[in-house]
Amino acid sequence: MGKIRIQITKGYIITLLFLVFGLFNFFNGMKAYYDSKNAVLLSELKFDECAEGQYVCGSIESYVVKRLETKYFGNSGTLITAMGTEYNFYTIPTADNKYIRIMIRDKSDTDALEEFVRGQGEGVYIEGEIVKSALPLNYGWYKGVEGWENKVLEEIVHPNYVIKEIDFSKKMKQVYIGIVLMLGAVGCFILSGGIEDFVIFEKNEAENSVLSD
Repeated sequence: MGKIRIQITKGYIITLLFLVFGLFNFFNGMKAYYDSKNAVLLSELKFDECAEGQYVCGSIESYVVKRLETKYFGNSGTLITAMGTEYNFYTIPTADNKYIRIMIRDKSDTDALEEFVRGQGEGVYIEGEIVKSALPLNYGWYKGVEGWENKVLEEIVHPNYVIKEIDFSKKMKQVYIGIVLMLGAVGCFILSGGIEDFVIFEKNEAENSVLSD
């Protein structure tokens, strides 16, 4: 009985990489589509029901501010990621009269929020995902919030989760990226020799001698 030999060339390795990344993007895009269709409205988001990975959307109409002399500020911190993306933190109310921080990335949204008067203004629509906070609560900043002096901060501002601003449509476009990569994997597989060059059937010596006779 002959042997079966698998031949792995550079072309087949590239095929595998295309396939893996294609599937990864495709399923991430499909998940984003499903999650966006089941996104919780900001006006209905409750403090105790926040869950990592939950999509949210809606309008920000108010945020917590602190007073410094004659001005009011709502930005409680800034985070710059390893990729250089800058997020500004604001604290917005939940449906049960508590609060959660939101990380705003889009500069136009930040500019619109800064136009609020004492933390109140016209709605700024955002889309986001609840994630674990990369920054702890800024106790020093919240000490300056009027009326919060005697409150336990962790009981009114979520200590573990924040809303990270994302773009639903960009997340869903991963489906198309995945399809393109998977089609590339098929093309690369064919150019590399297809199944014939990938799986090679080797006859044993006895069979070869019979054929030669």
